[in-house]
Order: sequence, then structure tokens, then C-alpha cells
Amino acid sequence: MSNVLQALFHTIKSFMDDEEKTPLHIGEAMSCWTYLAGLKEAVGYEEAAINVTTDLELRDALEDGLKICRSQIKRVQEFMIAEGIPIPSAPDPKPLSDPQAVPMGARMSEKELANGVSVKVIASILACATGMSQSIRNDLGLMWIELQSEQLTFGATLKALMKKRVGWKFLRLMFHRGCLNNKPKMKKHHHTFRWCFYFGWSLELDLILLGHLLIL
Repeated sequence: MSNVLQALFHTIKSFMDDEEKTPLHIGEAMSCWTYLAGLKEAVGYEEAAINVTTDLELRDALEDGLKICRSQIKRVQEFMIAEGIPIPSAPDPKPLSDPQAVPMGARMSEKELANGVSVKVIASILACATGMSQSIRNDLGLMWIELQSEQLTFGATLKALMKKRVGWKFLRLMFHRGCLNNKPKMKKHHHTFRWCFYFGWSLELDLILLGHLLIL
């Protein structure tokens, strides 16, 4: 996967020098705004997770994810300011605290924390894919490739950690037992509608499977 992304990265970069930069269209601007808002929300989640976990390996993974999010926030925000796109607000940073001081009734388990982060990584990967599909400008498409490759790399690390722990993969089991075994049923005489429905549903499922295979 990384080789494919690198090839795509260099191909797009080769066209950037001769490109005339046009104003961003609404889809490109909205993708940037939504992704940045999601990153800022993920930072708040990971900061809170670091304050409640006592698992050292999970803590290291959360800190790595936090660094990636902060780095991406800086780059996306600089791009948006240069293009005149409004910046979404961010939650206040959370100071470090002692996990042992958090009451058990208010503390999330390590399994819950890890699965919460994995869902955010999958959402980020799909958001990058959506941003790429909507990008007309090569510099923006290149940025989405960089962002997605970083999320894919972090997701692979998180997946390796979750595979080591028994019971940390309930989302994967739920996906196999639920979504794939309960496909929507359509009436046989609605041929045209059924084809369109399944085409859209299969495309969405393919995107979910991509993130599922890479992360969960």
C-alpha cells in the first residue's frame, strides 16, 4: 500500500509546477473544514484517554496518535488560512492528570479506548479518500495522500497492538457477524432500483472493508 501511495504522490507532484491554482470549490473547502474539525476532536479524545489509561503500550500508541493529529492540524490549518477558509473551533487542551485518581465509574477500559481510537482512524482514512475524490487542484490532492498515508501507518501500529490483546477486537467480530451476514433484502420486481441500491451499498462496503482490513 505504501508503494502505491508513494507512486501516486510522485505522479501528482510532477504536475504541480505547471498547475494554475484555481480557487477551491465548495467540496474541497468543506472536506478540509470537516477533516480539521475531526482532528481537533480526536486530539481531545486522545488527551483524555492518556489521562485515564494505565496500560503503557496503549499510552505510547495514544501519544503517537496525538503527535500525528497535532502535526496534521498544523498543516491543514495553514493551508486553509492561505486559502481563506474559516477555521473550526477546538476544545481546550486537557492537562495531564494521574490515572489512578480517576474513579472507576468514570474511567473507560483500555479496550474501549483502543476501539474508540481505531474508529477515529478509520473515519480519517475514509475522509482523506473522500477529499481526494473531490480534489481538482493537485496540491490539495497531494496533501490528502500525505495525510492518509500517515493515518494508515498509525492504524497498522494500532492494529498490531490490538491483536496482541484478547477481547480488544469486538468491532471486528461485530462487523463479520452483523453487517456481512445481514445484507439488505429487496423485492425481485424492483430490478432497476435494486441494482442501484446494491451498487451504492457495495461501494460503501468496499470503503469500510478497506479501513477494516488495515485497522481492525
